[in-house]
Amino acid sequence: MAPNDRSNRPLRQPPEPGKWKAFGLAVLMHLLLAAALIFSLNWNRRAPGPVQAELWTALPSPNQPEPPAPTPEPEPQPATPPPPPPAPEPKLTQEKPDIAIEQEKKRREERERREAEEAERKREQQLQEKKLAEKRAQEKKEAEQREAEKKKAEQLAAQKAADEKKAAAEKAAAEKKAAAEKKAQAERDRKLREAFRNDTARAAGLEGGREGGTANRNQAGGGGGDPGYADLVRACIKPGVIYSASGSSADGNPTAVFRVQLLPTGEQAGGPRLVRSSGVAAFDRAVENGIRRCDPFPRPSSGRYESNIEVQYRMFD
Repeated sequence: MAPNDRSNRPLRQPPEPGKWKAFGLAVLMHLLLAAALIFSLNWNRRAPGPVQAELWTALPSPNQPEPPAPTPEPEPQPATPPPPPPAPEPKLTQEKPDIAIEQEKKRREERERREAEEAERKREQQLQEKKLAEKRAQEKKEAEQREAEKKKAEQLAAQKAADEKKAAAEKAAAEKKAAAEKKAQAERDRKLREAFRNDTARAAGLEGGREGGTANRNQAGGGGGDPGYADLVRACIKPGVIYSASGSSADGNPTAVFRVQLLPTGEQAGGPRLVRSSGVAAFDRAVENGIRRCDPFPRPSSGRYESNIEVQYRMFD
């Protein structure tokens, strides 16, 4: 038998120590019984010894029946041979313990190897399934991300178009409003200039006889035709003009002329600009400081300020 077949054959159990002894006693008993049986059969088959007897014959009676014939003895049966002793069980070849242990070890190692291979196969299969699931999940995520980016781009494009349309509309409205405001401002400036000219002409007419047609006192533009606006401007500027004319050696009545730019609120848009000097630098600076401190300018009776007005301030008025 090949070694592999012997390794697959189930391991025989060693016989029990008292089994052979019992088996031998049983065989011995059977042999004794068989001998006793044979002996008894031989004893029954011995022939009987001769018998001597004296016979007396009587007179024959008439018609006397014949005696029955003697019953023949049964033939002796041949002795039944004793049953053959049971065939002894084949001796189990008891393998050496080291060989059995080695074979058992090999079987265990083979079983463990197969189990390890099966576990590794299952692990590889699970790993492949996990990688496939992760790949599908990643592809799905990327597709969703691309779709979200596409929708976002479309929304941004739509929002940009809406913003541009809104900005264009707002720009057009602002330009239209600015044009209207510019037109209205031009109209206001025209009216203020006209009022300024009227106010200046009126003031010049009042002082023309005494000064030979030149404007007396400090002249101020604006006022919307209000003849008292020049006095309001002069009253606003005068507290800020700090200058003593008593020690001046200037001839005549020096006059400083400044141009002032006003905002619609009456506040000065910048510092006053000297248009014509009085010839006395200290007086010019004093008048400039007075104009700066008059901020905002008095409101004309019309309620609207001219964007540029001219202020004349005389030293001895």
